Parts: sequence; structure tokens; C-alpha cells
Amino acid sequence: MADLLIHSVSEFSELILEALTLADARNVVEIGAEYGGMSALLAEHCRTREGLFTTIDPAPKREFRDWLSANPDVRHLAKTSLDAFGELGEADAWIVDGDHNWYTVYHELRQIEAISRRDGNRFWSFFTMSDGRAGAATPITRPNKFLRSTGIPIASTRAQSWIRQPW
Repeated sequence: MADLLIHSVSEFSELILEALTLADARNVVEIGAEYGGMSALLAEHCRTREGLFTTIDPAPKREFRDWLSANPDVRHLAKTSLDAFGELGEADAWIVDGDHNWYTVYHELRQIEAISRRDGNRFWSFFTMSDGRAGAATPITRPNKFLRSTGIPIASTRAQSWIRQPW
């Protein structure tokens, strides 16, 4: 149990990989690699389908960087998701395991929709996960806790409270 990363999408890998298989997803984009627990599984999924795996994380952990150097077929964009979207092409599925603020997640979903429409994808799939460390990171709940608030317009933030949630 000590190795359990409760905030990692890899805890749901069986479900996610089965959904990717059923959707026949070949090209997958992962937003938020951190240690790379899910990245290795997603890369293997894409390899077996002759697809492309792209991962986005501005500051992944050393374990991920080590894994990345041994997997040159994986495309990694070392920048924030909102800065990386301009370099992304068509994707069959998006794994959003990213930031802990409504602003970023909301704009990630808007960009995913725009790319899907641009590329003529009528169906696009994504999974979005949030750990509980900073409150639910959904556009609906708009939490007041940001682990990294740089880059978020001041008008889109609220006062931080590490004591209680505003809702």
C-alpha cells in the first residue's frame, strides 16, 4: 500500500486501456506525466497499434525523464499544456491528468475540442482525473486552491485557502 499513488491515473489503467482498445485509439496524448506510471502503459498501447504517444509535462520527475531517454519513440513536450497545444496534431484520445485548477482544465478541454473539430474528428474521447490534494479540478467546482497559479489570469483566481473549501 505504501507505493499506492492515489493521485495517479495509473490506478485506473485497466479501465483506461480497455476503453482505449474499444475506441481503437492509436494516437494518444497524455497531459501530466509526473513519474510516468501511466506513460509506459500508454506508450505500449500506441506501439502495438503503430500509433503515436505524446506526453506533456513541464517538470516531470526524474523517473519519467530516465524512462523517456530509453523510449525515443515517445514524443514529450516539456511545457505547460496550454503552451503545448499549438504543437499538437490529431489524437484519438486524450488523458488529462493535470493541473489542479478550473482555469487550466477548462481551457485544456476547449483546446481538445478545437483540435478535434479542426481535424474532422466527430468523436473524441478523454479521461480527466483529479486527485484530492488540491480540491476537485473541474471547470464546474472552480476550486480556490492552486498548486501552481503562475500563468493564470488574476481575474480567474480566487483567494487561496488551505483550511477549508469555499463551497
